Amino acid sequence: RNKKEFRKAESRKTGWYLIWEHVAEHPVIYAICLLSIISSSILATRIPKIIGDFTNTFSSGNLTLKLAAHFGLLIVGVSTFRVAFGWLGRRISMEHGRILNYKVRDKLFRKWETLPLSYYHEHSTGDLLSHALNDVQIIQQIVALNGFNNLVTSIFTLLGALYVMLININWSLSIAGLGPLLAIPFIVRYYSPKIKRQSVKVQEALGGMSQSVEEIVGGIRTVKAFGNEEVVIRRFGERIDEIVTERMIQVKLSAIFTAIIPFMVSVGFIIVIAYGGYLTIHKTISLGDFVSFLLYLILLKQPLEQLGNTLNLFQRGAASLARVAELLDAPLAVSDRDTATNQKLI
Repeated sequence: RNKKEFRKAESRKTGWYLIWEHVAEHPVIYAICLLSIISSSILATRIPKIIGDFTNTFSSGNLTLKLAAHFGLLIVGVSTFRVAFGWLGRRISMEHGRILNYKVRDKLFRKWETLPLSYYHEHSTGDLLSHALNDVQIIQQIVALNGFNNLVTSIFTLLGALYVMLININWSLSIAGLGPLLAIPFIVRYYSPKIKRQSVKVQEALGGMSQSVEEIVGGIRTVKAFGNEEVVIRRFGERIDEIVTERMIQVKLSAIFTAIIPFMVSVGFIIVIAYGGYLTIHKTISLGDFVSFLLYLILLKQPLEQLGNTLNLFQRGAASLARVAELLDAPLAVSDRDTATNQKLI
């Protein structure tokens, strides 16, 4: 029980409960979304194997017009179902991302109505607007196309491709080609905390800029009366420079993080061409298997890039969720006692 309460408290502290509660309210919809995305991903991993079988049939001299039409129709059929399932999963995830956006903003507005005046003295309006606009937008992306959809697509495309490559083609070639990818978990572990901390700094800088705009607009008469235009412009420029500096640091971290993964894939591709060509020349694997393996590596490039971008997004989202959760857990101006009667019973 203590562990369960501790996990619940941690979930509220980090803000992930906002997403879990939303998913729990729509279990059937998200189950359909998940199955659609998984089906689309698995179907995508079948196309390179079909092309490999076509290549083997062609190289053996057994290809006929009927077999060629069979392979063509098979590819068209698999591709059609893949696109249909993928479209359904994307539509659901994007639609419910908008719904979550509305719910979180509604929670924020309701919370703002109950906070004491002292809270608004300590926190600027710009910071509050940053929560409602920037942070909520990033939270929406977690459950929409760039987050949940890409994460599931990447994982199941990788699993499906790895299964075919290891079991149906050649395990030694698979290990040689996928060896560079083993460094990815260590890269993620190194860069993820850095991206998360930098994301918090960027959001705080945006909040500071909004606060500066609020102060300038609210006191514009005073500024003009005392001729402080140059001072105000200089201070506002400093705020903008701070945002640019923090954003550039975030962009550099994200660029390095997202570029390393496709680089590892390219290294694996070079290894496969060299070692796979050797195995093909010595008849250890067929030409069709070699072609299939190259197509699988090409297929894996996009999921791995998406996985890097998604993990980057989740780190930024974790920072935004924590900021929103901190605001939602702020003490109220007036709170009910534990012994108060439930309003629904009155």
